[in-house]
Amino acid sequence: MPPALEPVHMRFLTETRAGRAIVLVTLIALIVADLRRAAVLGLVFMIDAVATVVHELGHLLAARTVGYRVDELRIGHGRRIWRREIRGVPVVLRALPFTGHVRFSSGTRPARSWKDVAVAAGGPAANIGVVVISLAILPGLWGLPIYAVNGIVAIANLVPFRSKVGPSDGLQILRLITSTFRPAGAWR
Repeated sequence: MPPALEPVHMRFLTETRAGRAIVLVTLIALIVADLRRAAVLGLVFMIDAVATVVHELGHLLAARTVGYRVDELRIGHGRRIWRREIRGVPVVLRALPFTGHVRFSSGTRPARSWKDVAVAAGGPAANIGVVVISLAILPGLWGLPIYAVNGIVAIANLVPFRSKVGPSDGLQILRLITSTFRPAGAWR
């Protein structure tokens, strides 16, 4: 498992010029066409940014729980706008808060253990926790944006695939489980 756990939702829109152009043109078109739709889209983007923070805090909490030392928590992509150390962990906030990662020290954890599975699952588990809590607290349409966005973030991160920045949480979990439980000499 690589040292960074990177969520994959919104990656195209935040890491490519074409993606950022699509976001900008869409926002301008919605503002011109219908302010209500623009407000809804803005709300969804804000909830997604908060869902990213929740996701990364899930990884961080899981890492700390199993005894790993965390070197950095990064929220966002692009230009750095804020950096502080909180409880011994450097926290970096970047301009586009739709991605993030938790970086660990290379010597603080053994490779391929159940602890790695727990850390990889911590982010999606945190988003699922938000879905469950918001379903209980916010009935009907009031909570729909919150549980829809957090549910999408959790599912998107559990789908096993590899992108240019690394494997998804789902692929990391799949690799860890299959390497841990397969018979010796299998799949060479």
